[in-house]
Formats: sequence, structure tokens, C-alpha cells
Amino acid sequence: MSWASLTSLVPRPDGLGSLGTQPKNYHTGLRAIPERDCLRRVTHAFCADCWREGEKRGGHAVVRHNNQRSVFLAFVLATLIAVSRASGQELPVALQAGNLPPNTAAMSPSSVEIEVGTLGGNKGLADWVSNEISLFEKSGQGVTVRTVALDGLERDIYPIETLPQLAENVFVIRSEMGYEPWYLAKKRLIVPINRFLPDPELSTSDFYDALWEPITLEGQLWGVPLCSRPDVLIFNRLIFREEGIESPPQSWDDFVSYARRLTKDRDGDGQIDQWGVRIDSSEFIIAYPLISMIFQKGGQVIRNGRYSLEDPVCEEAYNFWKEFVNSSGACKIDGRDFSEAVRDNHYAMQIVHTRNVQWAQRRSDLQLAYLPTWGKKVSFSETNLYWAIRQSTPEKEKASWAFVKWMSRRDVSLPTQSIFRGWPCRKDFVEREDFRNLARKGPMDFDVLFRAQEFSADLGEQTVMHRLQAFDGFSKALQRGVLANQEFASVAGPAVREANAICERLSVEDADAIYK
Repeated sequence: MSWASLTSLVPRPDGLGSLGTQPKNYHTGLRAIPERDCLRRVTHAFCADCWREGEKRGGHAVVRHNNQRSVFLAFVLATLIAVSRASGQELPVALQAGNLPPNTAAMSPSSVEIEVGTLGGNKGLADWVSNEISLFEKSGQGVTVRTVALDGLERDIYPIETLPQLAENVFVIRSEMGYEPWYLAKKRLIVPINRFLPDPELSTSDFYDALWEPITLEGQLWGVPLCSRPDVLIFNRLIFREEGIESPPQSWDDFVSYARRLTKDRDGDGQIDQWGVRIDSSEFIIAYPLISMIFQKGGQVIRNGRYSLEDPVCEEAYNFWKEFVNSSGACKIDGRDFSEAVRDNHYAMQIVHTRNVQWAQRRSDLQLAYLPTWGKKVSFSETNLYWAIRQSTPEKEKASWAFVKWMSRRDVSLPTQSIFRGWPCRKDFVEREDFRNLARKGPMDFDVLFRAQEFSADLGEQTVMHRLQAFDGFSKALQRGVLANQEFASVAGPAVREANAICERLSVEDADAIYK
């Protein structure tokens, strides 16, 4: 029997063919996902770096990178060696140890393998996770990792229950969806991290209490904070200094007062050319601080699973912004991206999303500050990301916890802001030398980005299906009303009705169990 005919009889572990037809970069294949399990049927699921059949056929490509199938391959290789010796044929160079799939020869037979999920569309995130996985596998913990990526899926659009696949052991969930932790916990798809605590290598005190609130359900913690995105204030300290103002506004009344003082005609031509505040009409820069103000006075925008603006403070916050934008003469509506607008020196203050602060680096004239307060100090957080551990076997759950601890350790490599469009969550990140080096590039008080997480607030209840999709129209309606100088009563009713037509109270009993 020839070598070619011999190898054609050996099945590939991924079911895609024989070892003789294995692609250069080895990855496991996946089963096709039934149409009912996804928004579009996944007809194939080959690796994005090998065969792009999933993309060619128009389905979501579920990409599993697996360099750890050593036990199976070692068995196959031993069998082929024995057969080759018996037949007098040499083992082909293509199957010698140096050309086996990565890590095959080095993997310990006693190691535990886990699967970690990433989003294939975010290359920066994939590269960061891949680098940390490599370090983790070399750390001697006896755990190897493969990754699964969902190519072409935006988590802002596709809720977790419609994804074609979940990673088998570790994946990331998002708080702003409004129900993911609750849904997954009730489905018994994830495990509470309380079962791993206390742990000398990771403590809840490593993170601010506010970050645990969105992931706390029925007295249990269902994930570990990964990233947070509270809003902050950025101001031009040189403009402040010229006017004799030594510190950023502490209250919203200070905010209005400073804005009026700092709005000027600097060149004397009769036209204002310096504004106290820039309002970005292309972002939610009115809606987000408006909601922060509601939270600061103890109000809510979601009650009993429904959007609501019935708290008196909701109208008070709305009218504050309506009057400031339309009557103060101290702000300017600017539809440009922050990356472009920040180059101007015409604005004394701007409220910015955390993700945009990267455009203010190397600007020593700019300084960060917490949002002004209107009661207690609170900043609405656009989203929080969390590591979650999927229910499996005790051995794999323990290995998954080891990986989550690794990714949450104090000396984890500092990810760039573009990876998360936000910042990591550990309190002590601000004490690291690499963070200090980054902070030296400006703007001043760069650590506010991290410390603001102490005052971050989630949108509300975590049992509301389609909460994020509903919030998009809800927040835009508030912002449009403010900009158009409309009365609160004419805006609130339609905004609430539109949001509640989209969201619904999630019933686990009625939901389809699509993950097996």
C-alpha cells in the first residue's frame, strides 16, 4: 500500500478530510449550526485563515483555532510510524515533529484543554488575547487554550441568544444588553465565581464595588470585570487659567457658570470664537450626562422591566439641558468627530466617552475630570465587559478560573484603548509604571479614566430583553428633543412608548434553549 493511499484512510480529527489534505495552518472544523439556532444558517465553519467556505456560502463563519489536539494526533502519528516501519516506508517529512500543528509535540498529556471565545472582527482584541494565551500556557499551570471566534458578528446587533455558538469554557458578556448574565445564569450555562472565592490571587476588592453590581444576581457574582466605559469631562486648563479658574466644575451649577464665563469674542470682531462647552450632535453627549444626572438624584429610567421617565428628576434633568443648550449662549453644537474637534482651541469644556480620550493624548493643555455632580457622584457607564465561565466539568471550570485570573492579574499586558474602546478595570492599574508612562503623554489627570469606574452606573435592571436596542431610540429621542427645544411632555411619552415596544421582560421558561 502506498503512503498516499495509507494516509487517505486516516480520518481528520476535524472531519474535513484526510490528514493528507490537511491545510498548512491546522484548525479544527465545526459542525453546521441548524438554521433555527442563528439569524442566518451556518452552512460551513472553516477557519478564516484556511478555507473561507463559511464566508463564501453567506453564513456566519465560526472559527475555532485549535493547536492542541496532540493526544489524537500523537496516536495517529504513532500508528502511522508503526505501519511505515512494518511496510518499510519512511515517514514523510510533512508529518515529522517539526511540521506538526503548533504545540503538538510540546503539549503535556496531563494538561487540561479549555476553549475561550473572542470576536473575530476585532483584530486588536484577538492579538492581545492570543499573546496572553501564549504566556498563560507557558506559565506551568497545566492548561492549554484554543479559541473560537465568531466572524462578522457585531455584539451590538446580535444578542447572545442568537449567536450561532458559545465558547465551551470562557467568553465575554456585556452589561448594557440588560439581561445576558441573568439569562445565562438561569439557563445554567455559566457558573458563579463565588465557588472559586476566596482566592489569594484574585479578590473582589481588586475592583470597584460599582463594577460588581451589573453582574450580581441572587447574591451571586457571575463574571469578573474586564472593561468599563464611564463618561468624563475634558477641559482646556490654559483657557481656565486665563479666566482665573483653578479647578474643574464640581457641580452642574458650576458647569453652567464656568461655561458662560469662558464663552468669549477673543479677537474683538463681534463674533464669539471661544465657547464654554462643545456639544457633539453626532454622539449621545446630551443623553448620557442627562441620564447620569437622573441617577445622581436617585432617579431611574427603567422600572419593573419597562422604560420610564416618571421620576420628577427626569423632567428636571431634561429641562436643565434644554435650557443650557438653547438659552445659555455658552455652548456650540458641533457635528464633527471628537478626533477632529479636539484639535481646535475654541472649546473650554467637553463631555466625552471614554473611548474618545485617545484623541486627546499628547495634549498637555487638556485635563480630565469627573462629571459634575447633582447629588451623589455618578457617571453612567456606556458598557461593562465581563469574563464569564461556562458550566462544564469541575476540572475544566477550575482551569477556566485559572485563565480568568491570568487575564485579570495586576501585571497583565496593558491593552491599547482601541481594543476595548474603554479601559481595564483593576484599581491598581494606575500604580503600574507602564500606565504612568502612558499617562505622561497627556492629557493631565489621565488616571481619572480609571478612577471614574468607582462611580459608574449601569442603565438599570438586568432582566430586560432587548434593553440595548430600545435604549438607542430612547436616548436619541431625548437628545433630539433637547436640540429642538421641545417640551418634556411632548418628548417623554413617545420616547418611552417606542422603547417599550422594543424591549420585553425576559422569561427563561419561554426562551428556547439553543445552546447544547
